[in-house]
Formats: sequence, C-alpha cells, structure tokens
Amino acid sequence: MSKMTSSQLYNPIFIIGAARSGTTLLGEILSYHDDLAYWLEPKYIWRYGNPGAKDDFRPKSDASNKVSQYIQKRFSHFTKSQDKSRFLEKTPSNCFRIEFINAIFPNARFIHIIRNGEDVWRSAFKKWTSKPAQSALWRRLTSNEIPLSELAYYGGAFIRDVVGRNLYPDRGFIWGPAFPDMAAYRKTHNIELCCAKQWVESVEYAQKGFQNIESDRVFTLRYEDLINDPRSTVSPLLSFLGLSSDSLIDFASQHIRSGHQRLPQKSITAEAKKMIQPLQKVLGYE
Repeated sequence: MSKMTSSQLYNPIFIIGAARSGTTLLGEILSYHDDLAYWLEPKYIWRYGNPGAKDDFRPKSDASNKVSQYIQKRFSHFTKSQDKSRFLEKTPSNCFRIEFINAIFPNARFIHIIRNGEDVWRSAFKKWTSKPAQSALWRRLTSNEIPLSELAYYGGAFIRDVVGRNLYPDRGFIWGPAFPDMAAYRKTHNIELCCAKQWVESVEYAQKGFQNIESDRVFTLRYEDLINDPRSTVSPLLSFLGLSSDSLIDFASQHIRSGHQRLPQKSITAEAKKMIQPLQKVLGYE
C-alpha cells in the first residue's frame, strides 16, 4: 500500500468500546501491524472546539469545517510522522461520538468490542476508586494532544487527577467516559450505580450511532472470543480491515495471557446488577 500523499486519511480505523471492555488490548494487538499508526486515546483532540463540554456526547452537527479540518490534520500529521499508511486509534469516550466521527471520516472503519457487563463493572469500579496510573498522567503531559488554544480548560481536570484522585482515591471522583449528565448523576448516586450506568450508556449510545452507518464498515467482536480464541477472532477482523498479517495473528496469540482474564474480586451489588441485566440479555450474556 502506498503512503499517504494528502491530508485525507485512507480508511482510518476506530476501536469503539465501553471503558474496560478490552479496547486497549485490541489496540495493542493491531498496533503490531506494519501499516498502522496507533494513537492511544487522543481524547482532547476529539473535544476540539468544545473544550468546556460537561460530557463526552458530540452530535454530527458539531462537525463543522473548522473542527473537521483540525481533527483530520492532526491525525494525518500523526500518521505521516510514524511513516505509516493508515491511522488507528481507540478512545472509549468515542462511544458517544459515533455520528460525529462518521461525519468527519465518512470512509472510516469501526471495530466495536463488547464485553460482559458484570466483568466491565468490576474492572471499572477498581478504576473509579484507585489512584490514577502515573504512566497515564505522563502520557497525557507528553502526547501533545491538547490544542494549545484550549489548554486552560483542562487545568481543573488535571488537578483533580493529580491531586484529588491521588490523595483521596476512595471518594470515587468521576473516572472514564462521561455520559450525558454524568456529573449530576454522580451527585445523587453511589459509585456502584455510576459504574453500571456508564457501561449501559456507552454500549447503547454506540449501538444507536452504528444504526446509521453501513454495516460493511462496522465489525463487532466480543472480548471473550478475543481472549479464548485470538486466532479465529483476529483473522476475520483483518480481512474486514483489508489487512493481512500472519505475524500479527501469531502475535495476538502470544500477547494474550491469562492475566487479561483476572478480575477484581469485588462482588457486583444487587442494584448495579439490576441495571446491567436488561442489556446483558440483549447482548446474549446470561
């Protein structure tokens, strides 16, 4: 495949999935491909032009020429800087931006990864109530993803993560993708219910967003299938993406270890389970 010669990205790939659903694992696997330039969670670029938003939902009407051109330019520059031919990224909050992304990249390919909601809940609860990973904070500081004109808007969030969540992790400061009115919901609901609602809203918003996108541009897979049979899961995914790589399939099998299946031992609460169950049934997790 020839290298890009313009700012228009060739069939960029976006991994979509609720936080703690395996998006990072899938991104790590696909990033092994020689043609793919992988950017891990450039979430502030997606917020360009609307840095003061209180949640992560973004309608397609926000995809103005100015916003679209900025995002296209940033991703195109990143791809060229990596000397790759295609762009790949994953940002869990993009569950709330499917139509916005599609308006900017009408030739995009989407991978929707789904995971058992109760397992997501256990993993998310640990994130909500733990200190932030120092490596993640450092990546944010050094990734050059925050538009300089909007830098001031993110000072409060950074202080919250560096100071608040480090000193008082058990308070359950808001973590992860923000569904509409999430801040207000957190004020009146406990962390357990916030984790449950975060998963439900993420999956349902993604599903709704995909309804208006051609089915041949969306590939859905399950985290459990990726873990249990990586070769049979990754092979058709590569075909969908128009990629081939026997070495990547081998890498996927070697990269996945039992550690990806270990979960925090906290039992899901009855209230949280009740909120999760209807979507669990729809997705076939019974």
